[in-house]
Amino acid sequence: MRRYSFKKAMEPSGIVSALEEQWFSIFILLAAALALNVGQPLRLDDAAFMRMYAKDGPDLWIWAQEYWTTWSGRVLPHALFVVLMNIGPGLVNVLNAIMQTACIYLAGMFVMRNSEKRRGLSWSIILMLIMGFFYLGTEHAVLEVSAFWKTAAVLYVWGYAAMLFALCPMLKLYLTGEESPLFMWILSGCAAVYAAGFEQSGGFFAAMGFILVLAAAVRTKKIPGAALIVWGVGTFFTFFFIMSPGNFIRYSEEILFWFPNFGLLSGTDKLFLGISYTLKYCLTDLFVPVFVTAVGTFIIICLKNRSLFIKAAAFLPVAYYGLYHINKVPYLYDYAFPDSVQGFTAANWIAVFFGIFHVFLLTVLLFMYIDDRLDPVTSAFYAGGLAESVIMGYTPTIIVSMSRCIFFCREILMVPMFYVVYKALCEAAAFAQKHRAERKVL
Repeated sequence: MRRYSFKKAMEPSGIVSALEEQWFSIFILLAAALALNVGQPLRLDDAAFMRMYAKDGPDLWIWAQEYWTTWSGRVLPHALFVVLMNIGPGLVNVLNAIMQTACIYLAGMFVMRNSEKRRGLSWSIILMLIMGFFYLGTEHAVLEVSAFWKTAAVLYVWGYAAMLFALCPMLKLYLTGEESPLFMWILSGCAAVYAAGFEQSGGFFAAMGFILVLAAAVRTKKIPGAALIVWGVGTFFTFFFIMSPGNFIRYSEEILFWFPNFGLLSGTDKLFLGISYTLKYCLTDLFVPVFVTAVGTFIIICLKNRSLFIKAAAFLPVAYYGLYHINKVPYLYDYAFPDSVQGFTAANWIAVFFGIFHVFLLTVLLFMYIDDRLDPVTSAFYAGGLAESVIMGYTPTIIVSMSRCIFFCREILMVPMFYVVYKALCEAAAFAQKHRAERKVL
């Protein structure tokens, strides 16, 4: 048996070798997550959920019925949360660390989906970059109320992990044409039901799952039965939970408390309210993932030597988002947040038009030009991540809840951002290798 040498492992070659092993990367992710989560205190509604269950006694079903009819359709994740909190908040902290690790790891799987095997130095580096963006790239105050506030984490973190896990067998079917084992589809279905318990993760699963099922059907030229069933179950429960009586009661109460004029807005008003907020956040809180995705896309298109027209089109989003932080050109970024669409000025409409145009343009470029074949995954994650924010225009809590919604959007946008970064590095390496080969020939 080969003896383990700590001294040898600490040598540069030993560290690189360890990083190439998948388990070592997971260990680093989990250790960091545990260090950040274990000492987290109770916040806001955490203690209230513990008292609710203790007050109602051991009958969780009675608690769930009352919660369903008077407050929210998020009964599944919060019922599980109530049970775990009564076992011990420390257990929830540990589980939250595991789920944060799962978020980062699953996002890495979607980023490295085209790699033959998910190991090696590049795989570890991508995971470390995603971890850095997850913990350090988010404002601390937002991270506290989204990832470390237990009541919210079972939605924004656990829901995200469940959503990606539920999509994994569908992604595999689309990429390789291979069916996953039955137990994997069962686990995927369970994860889809949990993701459905939170509107944002359930809605994204329904949309992304439909795209993957359709893409898999086109590629394999047959109806993917198991994928279709899992998608159908997740989509059904998403709408089932959204239509809970408690959601409508809470909706009315929050209008009175947060946005008394909300009832005066038409559907179009709410749409443009959501779009205005989203476009503004693309220049602030979402700037890093949006801008890096735009720059990476432009670099890939240049390295692939696409036509001059496509290169020019790819440069437009880079210039648009970059110019905001250099010189705010009038009319380009003059977004407004009026209570009614009648409050929009000409400058507001022009700004919204330019903003929508660049979101649409970058989505098309991701779909058609960064790979040798169409890429519905990267483009859908990019457009879907921003659409999650637009939908907030239809909720009366858009002002107070937007920061947590943006955190979830950032989680989704991690996938296209790091995918184009990885793809750009691969294209640059291929370009350099080709250039060296040509020089040798000369």
